[in-house]
Amino acid sequence: MKPLLKQPLLHFLALGVLLFLFHGWVSQNDSEDGDRIVIDDAALREFVQYRSRSFDAASIDRKLAAMNPEERRQLVDRLVREEALYREAKRLGLDRDDYVIKQRLVQKMEYLARGFGAPAGAVDPAALNAYYRDHRERYREPPSVTFAHVFIDADRHGEPAQYARTLGQQLNAGAEPFSRAMGYGDRFLYHTNYVERSDDFVASHFGAGFAEAVFDLAPDDSRWQGPIASDHGYHLVMLTGKDSGGVPALETIRDRVAQDARRAWLDRQTEDAIRTIVDSYDVERRTGQQAAREGQQDDIQG
Repeated sequence: MKPLLKQPLLHFLALGVLLFLFHGWVSQNDSEDGDRIVIDDAALREFVQYRSRSFDAASIDRKLAAMNPEERRQLVDRLVREEALYREAKRLGLDRDDYVIKQRLVQKMEYLARGFGAPAGAVDPAALNAYYRDHRERYREPPSVTFAHVFIDADRHGEPAQYARTLGQQLNAGAEPFSRAMGYGDRFLYHTNYVERSDDFVASHFGAGFAEAVFDLAPDDSRWQGPIASDHGYHLVMLTGKDSGGVPALETIRDRVAQDARRAWLDRQTEDAIRTIVDSYDVERRTGQQAAREGQQDDIQG
């Protein structure tokens, strides 16, 4: 019996019954109240909460208490106006066959279904391992490089390639580290240092040819390599790191995988709850040629 009582679908169905009974009670009270609108402190508090999008009850109470009589009267008038127009719209049936209202109600039901399917606690280790195994490719990381560069602007130097080669020899002779790259060359449009950047990212800043050349280099944090041509000019590059990419081990991305696994589990539970609701209705499908044939038969019989 206990496992049955813990089933989210059972909880959701129980909620549906309670909502049905509550709706009947509210409808009965509405019919009894007729045209009477009752404004009390609770109604004012709720009105201010939704208008200000603040649900701190203590803060709202302080705000109401600080109002002078005229401010409070104006607030009550706005609430009465809203409630009266809402009731009149319902009386005229304006809430029916309105797609916007329909979608809001659908969203509320989806929210209720999702809330009752929320998992408690951490994801079971076996389930986490299974999720990681089934979705490994989702976590695949592309190859990346880490490098610094010195930019030589072709528009500022008569022979930019030769100038870059000479500058490269000077930097290597002085054993200049990558951290001092900012002190040499010309100002570049983007960055001087790139850390664990993919081929696509590098290409977006330098061009595809430069990206291909950089990824072909061997890492060497003691030597400036190049010059390498880009869409902007020439570059001396110190490649300090290179990663071939691949799927990280579960231990290194456990929190991320657990979050995705919880979300997937919740999605399944939500869809199961919604499917239970949908299956409770007798659906008659009339589409395309079938609807046309039935319409012709009705005309003949008429």
